[in-house]
Amino acid sequence: MLKVKSANLAEIGYSEKQAKLFVRFIGGKLYVYQPVPPIVFLGLKFSQSKGRFLASQIVPFFGCRQVSDLELKPDVRVN
Repeated sequence: MLKVKSANLAEIGYSEKQAKLFVRFIGGKLYVYQPVPPIVFLGLKFSQSKGRFLASQIVPFFGCRQVSDLELKPDVRVN
């Protein structure tokens, strides 16, 4: 997981193998969005406002559920 500068998001990570985007919010809750293409992860990673990008480009288009840290796999990339 990659720590990010954001008022709402604490960390993001991506599993290309499973097309899963992991987002940990400042409060500590971890969510997974899927199926998310790699280009969308890169858009989030490099956006100036990660919260705005998440709200406008990810939340409306991809399934989401809260998960535990146990679902984080070794293949979750940060770069």
